[in-house]
Amino acid sequence: MANLTSVNLGLDGKLNARKTGAKHPFSSFIPTDRLRTRIAAIVGMIKVGRKRGIMSHPGLLLIDAPTAEELSPENARKCIQTLYETAADDPGIQIVITSIDDAVWEFFPDDRTVTGPDKRHLF
Repeated sequence: MANLTSVNLGLDGKLNARKTGAKHPFSSFIPTDRLRTRIAAIVGMIKVGRKRGIMSHPGLLLIDAPTAEELSPENARKCIQTLYETAADDPGIQIVITSIDDAVWEFFPDDRTVTGPDKRHLF
């Protein structure tokens, strides 16, 4: 995100972002930035929580079409890679995603994907 200075997740679940030092409400983020921020916040909470011994996350994360918000191909690839690595790094975490992004085939082995007869679409 251009000019993002900091992000602070409040105890009330609100995201307090700053761009170039000024407050920037989450509602004014473009859809792509909202999606990326949500995924980053969840992955960050899981990783930090696990490192600190806080196991309050139920261990299951469901994400529908994480790359549907017109992410650039490189950002889509990074998003899929981060989700895969998060699950691979912690055997207590299961991440279920729905996606037809090409990056899925790059990171997820065949035994970790469910597809239809065309090896792409389930339905």
